[in-house]
Amino acid sequence: MEDLFVPKDNNYDNSFLELSTVRTNAIDLIYDNMNIDLEPLSETEIIEAIGKLNTGKATDEFGIPAEHLKTARSILLPIFTSIFNQIIATKQIPLFFKTGITNPVLKKLKDPTLVESYRGITVTSTSTKLFEYVLLPRLTKKLYPSRHAIWFYRRSLYANSCLSRNRM
Repeated sequence: MEDLFVPKDNNYDNSFLELSTVRTNAIDLIYDNMNIDLEPLSETEIIEAIGKLNTGKATDEFGIPAEHLKTARSILLPIFTSIFNQIIATKQIPLFFKTGITNPVLKKLKDPTLVESYRGITVTSTSTKLFEYVLLPRLTKKLYPSRHAIWFYRRSLYANSCLSRNRM
């Protein structure tokens, strides 16, 4: 069986692959040398992050869409606050935060009968996205207080680092 996630065509954007590799290595280096102590998360931060979740998207591997978190926010708030603060205190990422469902998506103007015409899109867990939305502003401010470096971490810092790390 062929691997759908390995580029097979000659038109693959190697500069994107190189940039992704550099970003992953930088995230690993920062993580390995991270001596950042974060204050416990507040319920207000989590409520704001729940509000930022995109609705109308695919459910995660557990069948949980963002709409469920938004609808049940008052019930889930103390649970997420406790879990997320435990993650921060121990600096241990739960295994289920590092998983996702990868779906093949047809590339534009490609033959749907060929395996190499597809690329993988990974749907990460809704809880992981929520944690990222809560943590990302804090890490960005602590790691890069200057505006010019924020672009590097603005998108998927946490998700990329979790999915690229296998040692926890």
